[in-house]
Amino acid sequence: MKKLRLFYLIISFFLLVGCSNQKYQESYSSLSDSSSVESHQPIIEEFGSFINEWEYLTNQFKAIDTQILPDIIYAILSVSVEDNQIDVKVEILEDKKNGKQYHVCNEFIDIWVNQNQIDILYTNEKYPLPPLSNFYLELYVNYLEVKSDTNQFIFVDLKRQTIHIFEKINGFFFLVKNIPCASGKTSTPTKRGTYKIYDKGPVFYNESKFYKCYYWLKYSDKYLLHSIPYSLDGEALNTSMQQKVSNGCIRMYYKDAQWMYENIQKETTIWIN
Repeated sequence: MKKLRLFYLIISFFLLVGCSNQKYQESYSSLSDSSSVESHQPIIEEFGSFINEWEYLTNQFKAIDTQILPDIIYAILSVSVEDNQIDVKVEILEDKKNGKQYHVCNEFIDIWVNQNQIDILYTNEKYPLPPLSNFYLELYVNYLEVKSDTNQFIFVDLKRQTIHIFEKINGFFFLVKNIPCASGKTSTPTKRGTYKIYDKGPVFYNESKFYKCYYWLKYSDKYLLHSIPYSLDGEALNTSMQQKVSNGCIRMYYKDAQWMYENIQKETTIWIN
């Protein structure tokens, strides 16, 4: 069954890329330098023939899977067991009040704790990681058989600080736009997982902290995708991109946030990894 699906996938991709070439050219020509996608020419160069398509694709999926890594934030939690203090490693899922409380878990526990109960494990990883081939991303997403209630699918690669937007054509998802982003700091990480865009709006204000953000899309409670922050009189406050700088939300440049707001439909599935 796996081989049949691989065979069908590669044939379908060849056919669909050919019949949809004009649609891609129109989509790509409208993208800015920061969000343009590369040519699909490597498809022909890499495959050439179907002689070893099953083995080739299987190896490619395995190779891609080793590079699409979850951006997990770990911490050490001190717990009391029979009057003894034991340190256990946990994953930070989300935070409250800008890091005053944390939702942590491992295979044994799933609890909220106060900031002073954990020590976050900081790493020296460099961000962002090198980008992946657009065609390989398409293969990977289609191989996973992702589901969405719209003809769109969003993949946020936190390791590469990039948002990938896919559109479904004849049953397969094709990459139509890449957007650089900036995610949450290690102390206030972006919430990972698979969700749906369930609300959106043109602007929100935080008058207590004197800033506003444009074009937001909500996927979980307080977690949004939106523009970089601006002062209440319209001055950009932090233009850092492809870095971990936010309080948990996913930031974009103004023009990219506007594109997301105008084009992404509610109920679209978003996978944040």
